[in-house]
Amino acid sequence: MRIDDLIPLRKMDLELGKPLRWSVYDTHGVLLLARGNSVDSAHKLEVLFDKGLFRSPRREQMYDRARLETEPEKTALNKNYRYLHDRDKGKLVYPVAKLPIGIVFSLQTNAGDSGERYVCRYIGYQEEKSILVSNPLLDGRLVPCRDGQSFYVRCFNGKTALAFKAHIAKAHLVPFPYLHLAFPKDIEVMKVRESYRADVDIIALAQFGGVNAAARIGNLGFGGAQILAGSPIGKKGDNGRLSFRVNFEGNDVYIKTAISICSRTQLENDAGDPVYAYGVQFKGLIREHKAMIMNLVYQANVEL
Repeated sequence: MRIDDLIPLRKMDLELGKPLRWSVYDTHGVLLLARGNSVDSAHKLEVLFDKGLFRSPRREQMYDRARLETEPEKTALNKNYRYLHDRDKGKLVYPVAKLPIGIVFSLQTNAGDSGERYVCRYIGYQEEKSILVSNPLLDGRLVPCRDGQSFYVRCFNGKTALAFKAHIAKAHLVPFPYLHLAFPKDIEVMKVRESYRADVDIIALAQFGGVNAAARIGNLGFGGAQILAGSPIGKKGDNGRLSFRVNFEGNDVYIKTAISICSRTQLENDAGDPVYAYGVQFKGLIREHKAMIMNLVYQANVEL
């Protein structure tokens, strides 16, 4: 690969022990680490950076500048895009300005699954200064928040997910508890398509022909799911119902929806016993339940 086609990496772009989001090359364009690998030693990371590290540009980050100038909304909503402060200073506010007041924000203390997650509500923004959100609650009580505390922030609007990193510029208690999040230096915008799925392990009840069968949901999207059962529960084309529970904003919500079987595959578990995997399509999922599933999907698919 030509070095002219590569983008220099900064130390903040790599985290110890975290899978790489890009393939990494040296100054001669020689592949050093493939995407998905990780660096588990601070010394090794320093040695790599001393040699010079580069990554290939992600396709979703490449864009037509002229088209973005004339069709910013259409461009932003139809491809993954990262707004950068140094490159797109005039457009950085665009994805935030489109958010409706009261939309749910997810604040996570650390990257990955280890970080505590809280939810709050979007209040508004000061252009290139701060984003205002309500102080998150946990079990009905205010979560203690301090100035300078950093969060990985995600929110979902329609079929578009936003993700960015921000710190608390100022926490206020008057006239009500709210936070000023320092306006981010970059914002990632991702269109969540109906084919996107989140890997889950959810107990479910499947109903076909008046017969109830215990099942588990292996992956979930707002268009359908994969359900796993220990015995046959139907065949391709059969219609039935699926009941399961998801957690939304700290509350358990029960979802019941009509489904249609699109595929069936026989697998084996670790003990060698048969497992029947069914791909099912949701039929008539109500808007509120679709929004809850979409929120789960975007959290599983958005990378910071």
